[in-house]
Amino acid sequence: MSCISAHSCSASNTNQQNLNILFQNSSGVLKSPGYPSPYPVGLVENCLWRIVAPKGQVIRLEFLSIRLGKGFICCLEIDDGGRKISKCHTQPSPLSLYSKSRELTLKVKTSSCSPGPGFIANYSFVPDGKNIARV
Repeated sequence: MSCISAHSCSASNTNQQNLNILFQNSSGVLKSPGYPSPYPVGLVENCLWRIVAPKGQVIRLEFLSIRLGKGFICCLEIDDGGRKISKCHTQPSPLSLYSKSRELTLKVKTSSCSPGPGFIANYSFVPDGKNIARV
């Protein structure tokens, strides 16, 4: 079975492509659609970003900006092998974290939210080590 993937979330992608935004290069940039302009709510809720590191490595994720907007729920949910991390509304930047697993998924959740610019983050793969300070 082949996986239909994309490198960014876009209105020109199919829904299947937006749910399979896959990053496997040793480093890269993730950002919400249209960043730094306010993201389209209907589109961003249908995007799923996945970062997969090789065996023996983890992911360093550095958010340069998280400004998801104002409202009831405006959150970026990060799944780290079952461990859920939520970053809501506006977060101090830069913000770095190291994964516990070799795979991270990111999804924006909104409800009654006035959209902001969204997020932009750099990622890189680093050797898994016990001395890494993880969030």
